[in-house]
Amino acid sequence: MAHVKDLRKAMLGGSRGMPKRPGGGGDAFLLRKDYSAVSASDYFGKARFIPVDGIDRLYLYETEISGEEATNIPYLLFLHGGGYSGLTWAPVISQLSPMFTAEFGAVDLRGHGRSACENEMDLSTERVTEDLFQLVQKLNLGERSLILVGHSMGGAFAIHLSDKLQEESNINLAGLIVIDVVEGSALESLSGMQHVLRNRPKEFQSLTSAIEWCVRSGQTRNADSARISMPGQLKLLNGDVPESTMIDEPEESEESSHPIPKSAGTSITCIQEEESDEGCFTDLVFPQRSTGSRMQAPVVVLEKYVWRIDLKKTEPFWRGWFEGLSKKFLAVRAPKLLLLAGVDRLDKELMVAQMQGKFQMQVLSSVGHIVHEDAPDRVAEHIASFLARNKIIAATSTIPRLFPGC
Repeated sequence: MAHVKDLRKAMLGGSRGMPKRPGGGGDAFLLRKDYSAVSASDYFGKARFIPVDGIDRLYLYETEISGEEATNIPYLLFLHGGGYSGLTWAPVISQLSPMFTAEFGAVDLRGHGRSACENEMDLSTERVTEDLFQLVQKLNLGERSLILVGHSMGGAFAIHLSDKLQEESNINLAGLIVIDVVEGSALESLSGMQHVLRNRPKEFQSLTSAIEWCVRSGQTRNADSARISMPGQLKLLNGDVPESTMIDEPEESEESSHPIPKSAGTSITCIQEEESDEGCFTDLVFPQRSTGSRMQAPVVVLEKYVWRIDLKKTEPFWRGWFEGLSKKFLAVRAPKLLLLAGVDRLDKELMVAQMQGKFQMQVLSSVGHIVHEDAPDRVAEHIASFLARNKIIAATSTIPRLFPGC
């Protein structure tokens, strides 16, 4: 989590207003961008359910690697922030893939995306860390290197998981990369989070309108990122997940028969959009049907999407994610990279440790809290450069030589 003011700007759009429409006078009408959803299969080669804690299952998106290659290459596991899904990492992974050979996995955490768990609202540090610990064990990495990458809430869980792995497993944890989460500023922001969440739109009438809100509000500044990421944050009102988040329907495992929501696949063509009083975008569809010589009145077709998880109900766990985080981060023995959207996020403990060279830090400019969606190319360059500098991966001509700094 970032400071409250940053989150308000990210979720509510700050002072930026909606562009005026034709005939409204004033500013010229802005040409419409493409806000259509993008399929997960455009970024990932496969996806599977990983059973954890009996009947619970986490959904894992992965890149496809041949069997021979997968025997000795590193595995990068990406953990998303609160309310997001593994799809938030798709743009960064697409940038990283040409730079070096590795296997990439992005998981939907408990209560998020396509994961299905008996108690989806239990986002306690202990529960989610144990979920991820079991998931890593079932990756069967052997001697392969594991690099953890986490953003915001997922960055906190990456730190907790790193601590558990180095104490309770033989996993070769080769690197830890945390994006825009620091204990001090995260704890300070908690008091305003309920206000931020309450002021988001409660529902959307289509994926297109949801993606448009995401970009125009400033939650994500990169439209291409929003087109793949936003569907993973939503579900249809009846509980089905958006079809664009699916790759191939996985076969049911004998280990678990927990039902997985399947999208109804409803398709609606947007002709015109108007903003409702609740801040949601409503699609109006005018079918060309007639009875005799008379044209029927326009028919309003509504397709409601709501947030996949109600983050407001997870408040009892928020402090537990971040308390003691700086100490745990510094105790991780693997090389560490902290990517921030602003230098003001660094608390005193980390500032001293950074000056002592205990971890690498990089501050990116002109990005919001969702750093990896706003600037996936720059984030990928810093990740690749960090891994090459620490000899976790082999340096190649496609990896830029970037030096730590602000």
